Amino acid sequence: MNELQDIKDQLDFSVSELTNGFMTILKYDTGITKKSQIGSFKNETILSGHLYDKNDLYKVVYIKIDSQGQLIEVLHESEGVLPNLFMSENKEIWCLLTDTSTDKDLEIILPIKNRFDYSKPKGKRQFPGKFVGSFNNIGIIHDNDIYFSKSPDKILKIEFKNNKVKSQKQLKISTPVNNKIIIDSDGNLQLLARQKDKFIHRKCDLNGEILFQREIPFIMFNSYELLNLDEKGVSKVIFTESNKICIGSITADSEITDSVVFENKSDIFNLWKPIQFGENTWLIRFNFETGNGWLIIKEDSLLDCFIHDDFNGYKSLVTNEIIQIQYNDLILSDITKVNDYYYCVSIYPRSENPKENKELIILNKRITTGNTM
Repeated sequence: MNELQDIKDQLDFSVSELTNGFMTILKYDTGITKKSQIGSFKNETILSGHLYDKNDLYKVVYIKIDSQGQLIEVLHESEGVLPNLFMSENKEIWCLLTDTSTDKDLEIILPIKNRFDYSKPKGKRQFPGKFVGSFNNIGIIHDNDIYFSKSPDKILKIEFKNNKVKSQKQLKISTPVNNKIIIDSDGNLQLLARQKDKFIHRKCDLNGEILFQREIPFIMFNSYELLNLDEKGVSKVIFTESNKICIGSITADSEITDSVVFENKSDIFNLWKPIQFGENTWLIRFNFETGNGWLIIKEDSLLDCFIHDDFNGYKSLVTNEIIQIQYNDLILSDITKVNDYYYCVSIYPRSENPKENKELIILNKRITTGNTM
């Protein structure tokens, strides 16, 4: 296969310095949208997106930016659309890609770089999940249907050998459905799901076989995510209660205590999957009726919190740092880990037609508080 063409010279970009970070503004005159994002753990972030022309046709691209905000390359995808980014055993970035050479809605798996050593793979049934993580030579993608409570969760297990895909297999996970999922240090899947008036905590292997299960009393919440799950030690979840973000600690005996780490002026609607930095430091993205933001916690204490609420940019409620952005209605698209010191935030201005956006804003911020260095 051919390498992807670098079309970096088609984009305009500028970089400005922030307190403990950098802001990159990408500009494309006929429209730019961002679809997904992943940290490469090489001090870089890769974003997939669309570059539109005057006829509303688009190119699928992979935009690579380093932790200093510099634009490294913009690769034009030639084999398909709707890329779903994930990481292989050797920390290289791959994609699940809808093959455009057929009308059968089949999906192929390809690396972003170094395609010269590959033949085009045979297409398989599409899997619209989210990357959970990798263990040894196995990558796991999880799919759950939040709108249909009877549809079982599924995982796609991708096995690598010698930097190539050896096999891929779709597996169903037994009920309950809509699990939160993480891979533990032993390479097992830890699952937590609500079932009527209780939580069900399970552990299963990478073949979907249940190894452990327990019931936990229900915590009243609007939205929740996992910090860690451990059947022998203390598990932690982060959840919302009206305008508060709280941490719940669950013992091996299923006893629960909780504490408030952040209180907003209005109700918080949603949390996103936490990002871990170091042993006990986490970044959590959230939104509320009039804005959005992210907070950083260490153990049970708040280190920092940035919010956007009807003003031009983001403000830290801890340090009063202001990240000035010219738009007063911003969509927080995604946040991913760059390395143990930096995280990357992608933002764009709200628009009735996202294809009309001419700018994509990227923040690379350094975590400087706490003992994560």
